[in-house]
Amino acid sequence: MSRQFLLPGLLLLAFIAGAGFGLSLEGAFSSSPVTPAKTAGPTSSKDTFLSEAQTRDRHLEDRVQELEKALAEQKKNQDALTMQDRLSFFKKYGQSFFWHALDDDLKVSPMMVDLLKLSPQEKEALEQQLAEARKETQAIEDAKMTMVRSSTNSITYTIPAYPEGKEIKARLISSLTNDLDETRAELFLSSGTLDRLFSDFGQQKTQVTITQNIRNGVPRYDISENFSGPNGSSGSSQDSPILPKRWERLQQYEPQPGQ
Repeated sequence: MSRQFLLPGLLLLAFIAGAGFGLSLEGAFSSSPVTPAKTAGPTSSKDTFLSEAQTRDRHLEDRVQELEKALAEQKKNQDALTMQDRLSFFKKYGQSFFWHALDDDLKVSPMMVDLLKLSPQEKEALEQQLAEARKETQAIEDAKMTMVRSSTNSITYTIPAYPEGKEIKARLISSLTNDLDETRAELFLSSGTLDRLFSDFGQQKTQVTITQNIRNGVPRYDISENFSGPNGSSGSSQDSPILPKRWERLQQYEPQPGQ
């Protein structure tokens, strides 16, 4: 039986049990011939049975009240427990498959909305915080960016590591935690999407190469990102029919299509 029907069922059972028992006693005593008690006592057998029934009813009522309290507490913690289960699952299996948390425009994916049970207000607030953080990081990157190589259809530029990014990331995570709660914020961050879309928040030197080619008569962008720092290097690549949103501000550097 599901939890939502447990309490009403118990209450109905208590009513039926108490009412039925009382009726059966009344019927039994009313249909039986009245005979004098064999021994004198302070109460009759009927009174004794009724008293025992009332005691059982009180015990059942107390038990129902205990269950009410337990179910209320369980309902209060149900969402938190569900999120803890989901977080444990993604910590264990999250690297085994790809899951999409944000698009390149920092819009929360329907999958993530459902996973975190985001309200429309929470989704809007989350996206606003991300947009503000991106505005800050891009202003720093634009000021520090250097073009290092260009050709007919390709361009490469570098962005040195910048310490301001660490503070921007810390503030963003703090805001997310306050708005979503610690468990949901951790689940959102565990996708790893945030660092990728923010180029690791300037914690490493970034080199980006954008190449535009024509494939089957359709223009395509190849975007290659490489990160390097004291702890080593890493990289990623992307193939897109349009210049990704976070690089749109570099349209003035857009290479011409190659053949």
